[in-house]
Amino acid sequence: MVEMLRKLKRPTWRQSVVLATAGILTFWAWLTSGAGVTAVLPFALMQLLLVALVLVAVRQLSSRIVAAQGQIERRQDGEGRRGGDLPSGLARRKPAATALAKVGARRFYAKTNARKLDELVRQLVLDRSVEGRDILAHVASRGALGFDGILVLLEAFRSPVKRAAVRETVTGYDRHALLALARVLYRQDVLASDHLNAISLFQLVRLCFGRGMLEAQDAEWLVLALAQERRFEEAERCAGSWRVAPPGSPNHGLVQANLVNPALRPGANPDTWLHWLGLPLRDAGLEPVALEPGSGSAFQRLRCQSATRVDAGPLVSVIMPVHRADEAADAAIRSVLAQSWRRLELIIVDDGSPGRHLAALERWVAADPRVRLIRCAKNRGAYTARNIGLDAAQGEFVTCHDADDWSHPRKL
Repeated sequence: MVEMLRKLKRPTWRQSVVLATAGILTFWAWLTSGAGVTAVLPFALMQLLLVALVLVAVRQLSSRIVAAQGQIERRQDGEGRRGGDLPSGLARRKPAATALAKVGARRFYAKTNARKLDELVRQLVLDRSVEGRDILAHVASRGALGFDGILVLLEAFRSPVKRAAVRETVTGYDRHALLALARVLYRQDVLASDHLNAISLFQLVRLCFGRGMLEAQDAEWLVLALAQERRFEEAERCAGSWRVAPPGSPNHGLVQANLVNPALRPGANPDTWLHWLGLPLRDAGLEPVALEPGSGSAFQRLRCQSATRVDAGPLVSVIMPVHRADEAADAAIRSVLAQSWRRLELIIVDDGSPGRHLAALERWVAADPRVRLIRCAKNRGAYTARNIGLDAAQGEFVTCHDADDWSHPRKL
């Protein structure tokens, strides 16, 4: 009897309730029987022994069940690491506590705004918020994963031996939130792996939920992301089978130009790229583009002569955020200063670049009085840089120009 009670160690509150109930019943039986202590004592001992036996049996049974579950989970994890499943049994278990437990505000926002995906996508793209991806990941996985968990899932999806397990897992996820996350990754393009993961998400949504889930804009982004990742054969197959930007559509020439971009595709013919790049300009009745002779990249040698020149009129402010200015920034600045609308000011906002990148920008300031340079002490993002430029703008009209863009001289 004493040995059984010792096995119970410290009783739980449930065990304490059972023991107390047994004691009360024994005391009540003694009072109602009218017998002496010696008569009721054997009954009380038998009742206490029975309760102790039941509690010990329940405790041992619970321990065996927990041990068996642990063995099953360890076996599943081992199978997953051998290539038949997702890492750490991801497909079979929903973690009791995810990384999102540490960021309760995002978790709360995900629960209360799960149906406002379009608004959330617009805000995340506007803010370029990497942390906000956890919200979409939480909604997409129905609370199982944060964004880091989605990245593990995508890495497994890119492995042929684990793809079936990933598909089985994702079929229970929120398809609209997964697609929203793919759009955010493509449009933000903050991390080096964003386009790669956007491609995997688009393909995963198509595989799990059907081709009809992707809109025409999604298919176009998928083709462009594949081209930017230098996966040109996949991009061409996708563009053909999905009829992405078909002939006659506004983006037809630009999508085709990306597929033969000599800056991305070694050996591509610059003349073919120039043909597709100039197609929408010709359709709009604008002057065609050409390549200057030289050894620079095709982008840096882009030129266009406009027959129109406007010297009088309202001042136009062009705001251009720059981070780590390079040769592409030179081409962008040159295309702004070559505008046929001469009444302009170009406000370059350097977004916290190291000092060695400023010399090229200062040369442009010295060469053209229409160029102004604003330096930010630290990197704050392109949208903040544009707002800083907007505060300094003096023009009646304002427009923006990115540091890796080229503009036709009649843009303004």
